[in-house]
Amino acid sequence: MDWSPQFWVILLSVLLALGFLWGLLVNRRLGRQLYRRFRKTLEGWGTLVQARWLGGATSGVYMAFQEAPAPLRRFEAIVLLEPREFLPIWLVARWLRGQRDALILRAVFRRAPHTEWEWRVHGFRPVRGFPIPRPEEGFSPHRMEGYLGWSRPAVEASQAEAWQAFLRRYRGRLRALSLRKAKPHLILQVHVQGLDEGAFLTDLLEALKPWV
Repeated sequence: MDWSPQFWVILLSVLLALGFLWGLLVNRRLGRQLYRRFRKTLEGWGTLVQARWLGGATSGVYMAFQEAPAPLRRFEAIVLLEPREFLPIWLVARWLRGQRDALILRAVFRRAPHTEWEWRVHGFRPVRGFPIPRPEEGFSPHRMEGYLGWSRPAVEASQAEAWQAFLRRYRGRLRALSLRKAKPHLILQVHVQGLDEGAFLTDLLEALKPWV
């Protein structure tokens, strides 16, 4: 057998091509499944006004909803898929960055929250798109159930414990949450594997009650 460099280049090219085809098919099938699943659930929380694929159903889906029940006014749901079609990038994203198939939720409330919160899963990998508050922003730190948190203005530790049940239940899935006075008032990221999105939304609104 010819073990020349040319052979290895050809073999690597074939493997990358097969990996691309596999990832493309998996993401397209998964994207359609998640779209149907999340659309069915989220239409119970608002009126769908826009939906579109990201990357032809291989990167995810975007959905926008209006006429949502109080305290919500409108929200956007973005389902992002892992980049399975690009094998080396997928391995880096999955094992080094902790990237998984995820839901990003952005919501506008009927009135702005009176207290701002930031929660990040505690670990060595930062959550992309969710920077940690800078010291000059005036947030006070908290720590709870595998999460680092910050509030503005400062609140007592007993008040921060209002988050405890929610964070404990979704530990390992909820990656980041940002509750701000500026619109969109809420932005969060949660892994979709094993997620009951209907129960998650109900629990989320319950956790937000003291602040909205």
